[in-house]
Amino acid sequence: MGRRVRWLVTAAAGVGLTAGSLLLWRIRKGLEEESWVVAIVGGVVALLVAVRPVVDWARSTLSPATSTPTQLDEAQQKLADVVLAQWRDEAAVRQLDRPMPLAVAWRPADPDLMDHPSHVTAAEFRFVGRTDDIATIAENFRKLRRRRLVIIGGGGTGKTTLAVLLLRQLLATRRSGEPVPVLFSLSSWDPRAEAFHVWLSRKLAQDYPMLRIPGYGGNAPASLVRSRRILPVLDGMDELPEAVRPRVLGALNAQMSDADGLILTCRTNEYRAAIESRNEVLSGAAVISPSPLAAAYVRQYLNACLSPATANADRWRTFMSRLHSEPTGPLATALSTPLTLWLLRSVYVGTRQDPTPLADPARFPTPLSITHHLIDNLVEATFAARRPAEANGEHVDNLFRPRRRWGWRKAREWLAYLAVQLDERNVRDLSWWWLHYAIFRRQRRIVSGLLGGLLGGLTVGLASAPAFGLEVGLVVGLTVGMSSGLAAGLTITPSVEDPSYANLRWLRRAQHIVPHFALCLSVGLAAGIAAGAAVGMALRAAVALALGLTVALLAGGTVGLIAGLRAEASAYANLRLRGRVRILVKYLAIGTVAGSVAGLVVGSAIGLAFAVGIEFGVGMRTGVAGALAVGLSFGIAFGLREWARRPLNFPHRSSPAFTLRGDLTSAGLVLGTIVAGVGVTFGVPFGVAYGASFGLAIGLTVAAASRQASIMYLIAKTHLFATGRMPWRLMAFMEDSHRLGLLRQVGAVYQFRHADLQDRLARTYEQPRR
Repeated sequence: MGRRVRWLVTAAAGVGLTAGSLLLWRIRKGLEEESWVVAIVGGVVALLVAVRPVVDWARSTLSPATSTPTQLDEAQQKLADVVLAQWRDEAAVRQLDRPMPLAVAWRPADPDLMDHPSHVTAAEFRFVGRTDDIATIAENFRKLRRRRLVIIGGGGTGKTTLAVLLLRQLLATRRSGEPVPVLFSLSSWDPRAEAFHVWLSRKLAQDYPMLRIPGYGGNAPASLVRSRRILPVLDGMDELPEAVRPRVLGALNAQMSDADGLILTCRTNEYRAAIESRNEVLSGAAVISPSPLAAAYVRQYLNACLSPATANADRWRTFMSRLHSEPTGPLATALSTPLTLWLLRSVYVGTRQDPTPLADPARFPTPLSITHHLIDNLVEATFAARRPAEANGEHVDNLFRPRRRWGWRKAREWLAYLAVQLDERNVRDLSWWWLHYAIFRRQRRIVSGLLGGLLGGLTVGLASAPAFGLEVGLVVGLTVGMSSGLAAGLTITPSVEDPSYANLRWLRRAQHIVPHFALCLSVGLAAGIAAGAAVGMALRAAVALALGLTVALLAGGTVGLIAGLRAEASAYANLRLRGRVRILVKYLAIGTVAGSVAGLVVGSAIGLAFAVGIEFGVGMRTGVAGALAVGLSFGIAFGLREWARRPLNFPHRSSPAFTLRGDLTSAGLVLGTIVAGVGVTFGVPFGVAYGASFGLAIGLTVAAASRQASIMYLIAKTHLFATGRMPWRLMAFMEDSHRLGLLRQVGAVYQFRHADLQDRLARTYEQPRR
């Protein structure tokens, strides 16, 4: 059956069902206003006829199209410039070049961890190099047959540092035709849920929204990935759950072609376990591991970090003597990794503290005890050593200084709490849109939903009492509020995965929608029966039951539909009209048609319920007119949101603060439009108080039910601030922690500078006393 035939059958069925329903009502009740039949049937026909051309028009003008080679060239060059600037700044924040890169030597790993040498490179070539000679490592990487490299090593040995420096060098010396290296955190990929290239495309669009501007074509991120113009640098395979690592290895081998290159980092033991689990290595990849830093080099490096006067001071001479006399002792062993050497610089060099206690074997008998001591004092040292520029009378936005003053004790408590939450979820990405996990659990969601529904229902009921009477107002308000709140509490798990628009197909969405929808309908049915029984004495039982069932089913079903959709958080929102009027008109047209269809269907159902006990014409007018106006408000609101998400020109890269601002703008646009539309619709006939309260209740319900990421963030942040677990200016605190080097930024998320720092903070966290 062709598309046109299916559309005609759908239109005929819709008209027939509508006309049949109205005919049955006429036979049973008697229809005094013949015009209503003509009006409603005509409206259905007109909308059904209008939907198809609008959908076709939307597909032809708004749907993603394949980017042209010229557009991909421009997008690739823009991406290369942005990524290079990004990692130059990040390398400066992490002090990877101060005073010089560490000379970590890299050599081929054990042969059982890599593919046959002939599959990796030429027989006479051997991959060796040092981090301080990154140009040689970059050239060695280019000589690999498939340009696939796995960087392994123990904790704190500089795997991510090498990946970042190699990425920066490849970009700085990028040759014509070479792909753009882009770093991705592997912690957000589940091979069972997404194919590798699909995940890459989504993450690329999330972290670099400028690729979505119309000038680069309709779908530049996916096109760049498909055409192999991206070299993925996959960081932190060891941070994935143990059961997921072998699946990642298998998916990479199965889904990458011979032309696909990559750079992968993982701890040695975790990589070996993944290989043994699947009995396969990463095909065509060279695998390298580091050598420990020698005590003589550590002394040389520390002397370069210290001023001549400080290096000759007694405390540092004693410290250096211990390194020289015991090159295999606890102190030298602890400082043989880049992580502990950076910790020493932060805790003792930067603060000018006396390091001689570290050389006392009685106080620190093992390398691990030294590392733990350094981590435990890191937060105090960084916040105490680098004051805000304003505190010293300066007004320069220094990259290495925080913007605000934070007490180090509270800062350590806050960071430890965040580390605990990450450990509970077994993740490393510190993203603002998961903050609600810290407070929302199943029982709390149910209680919160019921309380929210109760408050919303009371508000609407009291505001509508002058127009409908207190009994009817409370019944309608509480029925809608409690059923929606309970449905939301039972089904909606606030789980915004990332601040990017996920355009899933409806067939893939169905597996998420159906269970939520079914459960919410059950909740609505129970709420409707309860409401009907409760007001059977105030109104006719049939009226109460029909009204309660219809309204509660619609409320519960709507919440279920919204809950089943994948959460969407906008990483970008642009409200400028210049150059974007045409696309605005298109989205408003689509929203208007969609809202009209939804409003007419819902309004007909409500009107039929009203018509059980009142005049048919009045019931239909009330239901259809009200629902149509609400549907239009919703359609226009979401049309505006999608318009705002389409960038016209986007010169910036993504960051946590930028994505939060974009999502707040998107949420405010939707909420304001819905509140204004619903408020005016019900405020004109029933009064300003009722319209305002009902509009606000509907708007907040939609914002909560749709799991708008920024709304959930604000709720969670307020709760955590009220309980003393987080500062009110949480995003500013995380930005300053990044400036101080305690956090690192990867796209739109933060991570702790090192996994050992996160784990140590989580283990030593103490619940604050209130």
